[in-house]
Amino acid sequence: MRVGMKGISDILGIIPPHGRFLAIEVKKPGRKPTAHQRAFLAEVKRMGGIALVAHSLEDVARVLDGLLGSPRTMRVQEQADAG
Repeated sequence: MRVGMKGISDILGIIPPHGRFLAIEVKKPGRKPTAHQRAFLAEVKRMGGIALVAHSLEDVARVLDGLLGSPRTMRVQEQADAG
């Protein structure tokens, strides 16, 4: 049973304070997104959102750090460590 559209990312979010859309496709190391997943990520980027394929939490932190600055990245890491 499928919930949602084909190719939609595993993790979706809104980044405050301006509400920028975030889509993260999570893959095991060495795995690549499908054509539908790549198309979804491309559309998110085309519309001004942040879209990435992550093989680890470090991948996510690296992208967010580059876009948002390190204080937010530290909170992402702290939440993952606590979770």
